Amino acid sequence: MTRSEAGDPLRAAGRSAKRLRLLVGVPLLCAVVSAVQAPSPSRLFQDAIHLMETKGDYPAALRLFEQIAKGSDRNLAARSLLYAGLCYEKLGKREARNAYERLIRDFADQADLITAARARLAALTPAGGSPASRGMAAHRVLAEFPSFAALSHDGQRLSFPDWDTGNLALMDLESKQKRSLTRKGTWEDSGEHAYSSAHSPDGKQIAYVWWNGQDILELRVLGLNGTGPRVLYRNADLWHLEVADWSPDGRYILCTFVLKTGRNQIALVSVGNGDAQVLKTFDWRGPAHLSLSPDGRYVAYDLPQRDGSLDRDVFLLAVRGTREAVLVDHPANEAFKPRCRTCTSPSSIQKRARLRPHPRRPAGGSSGRTAGPSGLGTESSWPSCRTDRRVGRTCRRFPSGRSRRASRRSCTRG
Repeated sequence: MTRSEAGDPLRAAGRSAKRLRLLVGVPLLCAVVSAVQAPSPSRLFQDAIHLMETKGDYPAALRLFEQIAKGSDRNLAARSLLYAGLCYEKLGKREARNAYERLIRDFADQADLITAARARLAALTPAGGSPASRGMAAHRVLAEFPSFAALSHDGQRLSFPDWDTGNLALMDLESKQKRSLTRKGTWEDSGEHAYSSAHSPDGKQIAYVWWNGQDILELRVLGLNGTGPRVLYRNADLWHLEVADWSPDGRYILCTFVLKTGRNQIALVSVGNGDAQVLKTFDWRGPAHLSLSPDGRYVAYDLPQRDGSLDRDVFLLAVRGTREAVLVDHPANEAFKPRCRTCTSPSSIQKRARLRPHPRRPAGGSSGRTAGPSGLGTESSWPSCRTDRRVGRTCRRFPSGRSRRASRRSCTRG
């Protein structure tokens, strides 16, 4: 307090009152501005719809729908519960039923929305009348799928070549965290790089193709934590090598070989000792979309119908034996969609497919095959496989002058 204020009590009291008004008014003004700037429930609802339908961000949309459902606008709250149930369905979560049941229980005055909620509950309940367990639901996992990526059998992890470094990378699809399994460094450190890969049935190992510093392709295996990498197979005569599948018992790895001579081969490589058993040899029309049957006794694949044709037919090859089944022989383009899951009796396959030696054998009658590994079945019966007509993977041919590494990177899946 100044000397003049000490002599004038009224002036001192006036200044204190101004300070008090200032201390009270500023927070009140901030609260009013905040209330004016806060989005209305209807605006939040539109934002939630945008997140759900346009961006596919169901967790973020759910947070907004749950917030709106607690508001005083009953129609908007009921609509939010209905959309929250739809989001839970997309995520494959059981909370969808809870959202619909809450709408029916707490919003009896919203007749149209209750009808929609009951329809969704009926869709979630199978014909037997018991509530559906965890149903299959489609939702976006990644905005962009990495090239040459392989999904684990439990659908939780994705392995792929990281083209920023050349290492084999592994992504957790729940957390979206990525880590390198190999330790080659950067492109400045080494020109080596990973290529295609496949997860073992037990999910503990990953088989992958490695292009080493001597320009030789190798088939390697390592643990899921990146430990214990070892070379299974190396062949300087290969121009291309791709991992297709593991046998169900984890003892063999199904591969496609492309020799520098232009011929293509289907082969099984032993995980134990690295021995390669060639099951069949083709000309330049290489097989694609290879997959082993659940019992490991058959290989399904598709192949171009004739020279110069992009249309493909689907075949079934016994791991042990000399014959194969033509599952789809049609002028249209049929590509096999792994994995083969439907197996029936021998009589059934004989009705659905012609059993015959493959018509595209090399001259002299040799099929270019060797006896398959023991323990993987015989050609005593033929299963039938479910096929899917869709455009398969295509590997573009490149003009001369481009490096093999560039060609491999540009190979795409249709």
